[in-house]
Amino acid sequence: MKDEALGHALTNFPASFMEPVYIGDPPLYRVEPVCAIGTATLIHLGGRFLAVTCHHVVQAFREASQPRHMQVGELPLDPDAQLVSESKSLDIAVLEIKNHQLLDDRSGMGLRRDKFFGPRTWPPDPITEEDVISFSGFPGVWREQAGINRLEVFMLSHGASGIHSVSDTKFVTRLELDKSEGLLNFKEVTDLGGISGGPVFRWRRGEVEPQLVGIIYEYQQTYDLLFIRSTRVIRADGTIDHGIF
Repeated sequence: MKDEALGHALTNFPASFMEPVYIGDPPLYRVEPVCAIGTATLIHLGGRFLAVTCHHVVQAFREASQPRHMQVGELPLDPDAQLVSESKSLDIAVLEIKNHQLLDDRSGMGLRRDKFFGPRTWPPDPITEEDVISFSGFPGVWREQAGINRLEVFMLSHGASGIHSVSDTKFVTRLELDKSEGLLNFKEVTDLGGISGGPVFRWRRGEVEPQLVGIIYEYQQTYDLLFIRSTRVIRADGTIDHGIF
């Protein structure tokens, strides 16, 4: 029972610090809006509240037809107006959430302050092939139009996953859907692109808290490989270190 409780905690911890990203038709009175789903990882870093997602997620907004609409959780925003830094080659983008867009409770159209992960130190230590990670995201195919102006998005979480390979700016793991928590029977798993931008945490024995070590940027279903960008490419001020590689 103790191991089961630990496994549940590992699996669900990353989900506490993320929100779905919605891109598409403005939320007007349309029953079936045209939209795309992504994930944003929320970090409180260097005194700033940051939403980290993939460059290709922000680019989808830029290429969307007018009128364009994007929101993170319940917060509508213009990613270009709140962009801190981005990198196409690293497939990562960092947005700053302004003070007036933050909430201290669940009411209003904003993001709760307690949803932002505040690391004790930054950057995190380098990942190794001996590490154990857990991660979450919002698969694009796992969405359901619940009514007019209402879209429900379901999450996928995975705990205690091993490392398949490591390089300077990325690492790879296996998704292993049979070991994940989520609505696995909700829809056939044909595309998990919406998990791009999802948080990845590392757990080490003896550490006070897990470290936010990565951001999901690609899933290759044929080989069941999940590609993760190291958060070490993000400086303490939220800018991206393009020279790290």
